[in-house]
Amino acid sequence: MLGGVTPGCGSVQPRAIWPHIAEIWSRDNVGRRHASGGGEQGAAAEISRQQRNYVRSRPQVWPAASNRPWLATVENTDSLLPCIAVSVDTSWSSDRAVCRLADRMALKSTQKRTASEIGLALHKIGASLVTMPFRDCNTQIIHALHSDTKLVFDILSESFQNTTFKEEELLKEIRVLEIERDSALSHPETLVSELAHTTAFAGSVLGMSQYPTSAELRAVTPRHLANFVQQTIPDRVAITTVGLQCSEAVRRSKAFFKKPISKTADKCPSATQKYMGGDKTLPIEDMKPMLAGNKAHLVHVGLGFEGVSMKDSDFIAACALVTLLGGGSSFSEGGPGKGLLTRLYTNVLCHDWVESAYSAHFSFRDTGMFLLQGSCSPTYTPRFLLVLLSELLKLKDIEDEEFKRMINAIKHMMFSANESDSVHACDLNRQLLMRSSYMSQSDVLDFLSTLTKESVVKFATKLLESKPTLVLVGPRDILRNMPNANDLHNALLSLRKNY
Repeated sequence: MLGGVTPGCGSVQPRAIWPHIAEIWSRDNVGRRHASGGGEQGAAAEISRQQRNYVRSRPQVWPAASNRPWLATVENTDSLLPCIAVSVDTSWSSDRAVCRLADRMALKSTQKRTASEIGLALHKIGASLVTMPFRDCNTQIIHALHSDTKLVFDILSESFQNTTFKEEELLKEIRVLEIERDSALSHPETLVSELAHTTAFAGSVLGMSQYPTSAELRAVTPRHLANFVQQTIPDRVAITTVGLQCSEAVRRSKAFFKKPISKTADKCPSATQKYMGGDKTLPIEDMKPMLAGNKAHLVHVGLGFEGVSMKDSDFIAACALVTLLGGGSSFSEGGPGKGLLTRLYTNVLCHDWVESAYSAHFSFRDTGMFLLQGSCSPTYTPRFLLVLLSELLKLKDIEDEEFKRMINAIKHMMFSANESDSVHACDLNRQLLMRSSYMSQSDVLDFLSTLTKESVVKFATKLLESKPTLVLVGPRDILRNMPNANDLHNALLSLRKNY
């Protein structure tokens, strides 16, 4: 939600936005956008006031306990379609196949209803369902009319506590996950991000593949899934409602876990995750499935460094750095305002042998990873790596104009995300599960108002002190002579003398 930061999934890439902050004003105040006086100072004060009016109200939050989940409510009397989001913390489990299947088995047959009956009930009330699996949590989001929220809570509660995990439904979802895995890994952006995580966090839960093999998926039984649920509920669950009155949300959620929670087994503790760094090469000839389109003729690069957790004081600086570097691909539809003035776009994509270059930051409970990704012609791969390193070293000099543009771009993206109840609820749930607190949009504006160029430069310098993570996907004959992570670290030390 912040500055293009992609927490955990790697599918959404950052784009800088042109700073038309005046166009982000609250709909209720559009007619008064020229009402303030006092020249530039008056206009700036009006923009700041309008921004404050636009952000959502701070949610009310009830912490999780041994007998209840996290609960957060965001009241919005203008909402005609309330949003109910339920997220499950999966960061403690090293069995990724179980985590993915637990997400896929949501709203399947329970002791009270079959999967068809659940689907028909949601269809009749016109409800919409969205699932968002992340690296550290699974989220299900349902939108429904106010009059139908009781039914939605009842279905969700039944699904969480009394799913029967039928063999035939489990086999069907395994086949679906196999198709999704093959489709996702045929795209180089997803593949490189996945390899970067498994390499950088090797030996920890974050280093487990989000795309389990067929053998791992087919080894999962209904008993494994039942044990996973028992380890999860209720204190590793977060519930957020958007658009419901607080009193109604509390009343509905009290009945969410209706039966006593079994205490037959102690819960597995959540292990601390650590960034390790390292390198990984994958010849395209060994890939199944092959990369989509003409991507197989390129070398795809992932260059990572240790980032920060969601709780770190440098979290906003990490968001800012992603927005500053930005990037994109060699061809992009649409007009200006999509990163054309960001550093990777102007300094890296200007080379005719570069196909794409962009940045992302992934934040988790204990750690994070800053990642530069891109693709280029195979013979230019060593040069491409040096160009990316040079851009990181150049970050010690930030112009006032690009710093202001970066701040405005972060605000623009945050306000755009604010339009979606689903995104807002998912972000709120994940923050509660991963950091046990919530950074509201007003908090972000406060942090941005005190952010300095020096703090961004300091974070960029800190990045380069960690061990690099290097991922290369390309033709086998090209990869034989490529540098490894240690070579990259030595090159970085050498380049520092010139900056």
